Amino acid sequence: AAAASAEARTSAVFRPIYIDESHIIVDREAIRRVGRELFFPRVDHYRQAAREAGANPLTLVTLASRGDVRTLLSTARDVWRWKALGRLVDDAEASGVGPRERLRRFVSAYARFEELRAAVILGWSRRAAGPVDAELREAISRAGLWAQLGYGDAAGTLTNLLSLALGALGQAAGARDDPRVRPFLEVLESAAAEAAAGTTNVVPTGGMTDDAVLRVPVESLAVLCRLDASRLREIGILSYRRERDRLETLLNEGIRAKGPRGSSRRNP
Repeated sequence: AAAASAEARTSAVFRPIYIDESHIIVDREAIRRVGRELFFPRVDHYRQAAREAGANPLTLVTLASRGDVRTLLSTARDVWRWKALGRLVDDAEASGVGPRERLRRFVSAYARFEELRAAVILGWSRRAAGPVDAELREAISRAGLWAQLGYGDAAGTLTNLLSLALGALGQAAGARDDPRVRPFLEVLESAAAEAAAGTTNVVPTGGMTDDAVLRVPVESLAVLCRLDASRLREIGILSYRRERDRLETLLNEGIRAKGPRGSSRRNP
């Protein structure tokens, strides 16, 4: 219980990757603490959550019909965390490695996962003509998340989006005003809307989430969290392309406003 509480408190602010003008810096000690203090103490819980969800695939639908967004988020987060990292745990247990090696593997996997998002953010930031304003910074942050969902580990990305949203709900209305948090909430909301659009899965309405923090119908979250990883990747790729086009527009407007600096060449 203490580990779960700590995860909820830290999930809205924890970022183990830092970016300066030309480098990606991985805070491996921060990742070690997450593995040692938050993830491994809850391995049995994550494994059981995944088993129960597999045995009762309508769990999230039931929570959505009740409008219980916090329990829906926490349940889905735990299931997706096991989908993201369960194989790492199972492989470590099967090979009989000790806690130190198990933690080393966790740190290595988590760092690789976050480096893709950071590389996308760094690439777009380098293209900015001069200082990056708030609108452009948040668009770049969203692009990094969409790329991570579409081209990286979709399960890990959704886990982090759900975890951060849960932490933000615990911080009340001010969380959405935090520019570090808002892009994560917006990506989760957009992914849920994309997942629910045209779906044939009827999920009883539970109303809206707390629109001061998370502005999305509860049933749309349930639909998103019941997708498979391949569909998540499709949403990520399509959404990254849309965000890329928006970034091109913002960057080109900045270049025109500040003079002929930088390149208008399309980012891959």
